Amino acid sequence: MKAPKALIMVMAAIFMGGLIAGCQPASVKSEVMAPAGKTMTVGDKVRLFHSGNEDIQQFFCVGDIVPVSREVIVYGEANRTEVGKIKVLSYEGPQAILAEVVEGTVMAGNIAEKGESACMVYLPETN
Repeated sequence: MKAPKALIMVMAAIFMGGLIAGCQPASVKSEVMAPAGKTMTVGDKVRLFHSGNEDIQQFFCVGDIVPVSREVIVYGEANRTEVGKIKVLSYEGPQAILAEVVEGTVMAGNIAEKGESACMVYLPETN
């Protein structure tokens, strides 16, 4: 009778350990993110990733100047700061927009937001 209880206790401990380990945030490395610290300045090209929704063209028109902000979480609170501006140059495929930095500094992971739409900035493989 003691063996089944001990087995159940061991299995419960293993299960609970798996739950606790599963709750810890994993380090995620995205393929579209630039190397840490790479900053794009005036004249550099960046790409904007969006959901592919056709309404995006209403907010991000070719030739538009769009503000770019960086969001930093400090003590659990998100702080957003405008860090630059980009000019929309063209659409590249169903989910990407090519743009050029016209003011400030832009990094991968920044957010370009206009109207009710937002796009994530990532850097092209070649500039």
